[in-house]
Amino acid sequence: MGRDDDHQPEGEEKARKQNRCYYGADGKVQKVSLDQAPAPEQAPSGRGGRRGARVKEKVVENKKDEMKEYMEQAAALVHSYVPPDPAKIQAAKDAGRVAANPQAAGKVRLVVSQYLKPGTP
Repeated sequence: MGRDDDHQPEGEEKARKQNRCYYGADGKVQKVSLDQAPAPEQAPSGRGGRRGARVKEKVVENKKDEMKEYMEQAAALVHSYVPPDPAKIQAAKDAGRVAANPQAAGKVRLVVSQYLKPGTP
């Protein structure tokens, strides 16, 4: 009767990872890990000392805030497209900005140009 290390009780968190996610040119989600091992602390070199560490901490905090704001903006943009608004699709169709492009295996790709922002594909 060995111990099953892979089994976690329901509701228990195994691990938490932070990734920067974005869509690549191929349309697939790309992930970049934000969980990097912390750099070993160095002894003060006489210049900067603890002040330099505080500056670095502030820069890191600012970057985290910028990333959070960026992700909130990205999420808001996604929510403006999903689910699609039938009135906007109809307006694009009426303006001639909808195209049906045949694909392989009898599939069709529907392209709605300028769905949300004028001048965008």
